[in-house]
Amino acid sequence: MAILMTACPYPHCRANPVPLQVLWNYRQPARKNIVSCCMCPRCELPVSVILIPTADTSTAHEWFLKNEAYGNHDLLRMSRWLIQEVIPTPAIKGAPEHTPTDIAKLNRQARRCMERGENEAARILFGKVLDRSFAALDEDGSGSRVERIGRLVEAGRLPRSLQDCAQELRGLDHDRLDLAPDELMTLAAFAETFLLSAFTVGRKLAAGRSCMDLARSA
Repeated sequence: MAILMTACPYPHCRANPVPLQVLWNYRQPARKNIVSCCMCPRCELPVSVILIPTADTSTAHEWFLKNEAYGNHDLLRMSRWLIQEVIPTPAIKGAPEHTPTDIAKLNRQARRCMERGENEAARILFGKVLDRSFAALDEDGSGSRVERIGRLVEAGRLPRSLQDCAQELRGLDHDRLDLAPDELMTLAAFAETFLLSAFTVGRKLAAGRSCMDLARSA
């Protein structure tokens, strides 16, 4: 069976890379593309991949419709076509459950910038995620981000571990501009944990869900 190496687009799977199993191919006459209908071997859900030719393409459209295309090989490597689109569209995670809509939108924009390598824009947006969250949680708008996190910890709104992490985190304050990619990933993870602690856990506990329920749904 032919395979197609890419990432699974389903949020609960996200195997990357994964050898999608090619079930059949067909041509889009209007667009002159090839649609490869596949299945992820990990989550066993269907994935459609739209392929387009390039200047280096070694095969014509007709090749994909022949038995040869379904041989024991990587379809992309054999054909030298490129992926134009994966369906369903890979979802970029917005934010943990119960995060206010405007904050979730900022968090989603920050992650998109990070995936595109726009690190400075991502750093600024993650900062805005925290600032909007502070405005929603902390009536006293004074102090640095670290100080405001400290107040929320003392008020029992955040775990103390977040305060300890914030004191060591580069990029949390406005003057830290030279973040390396791994430091930006740490900032993104911190923002995710902050939102989870601030908006998700408290809301679910208030609704009567036990800590064991939260652990099972995480």
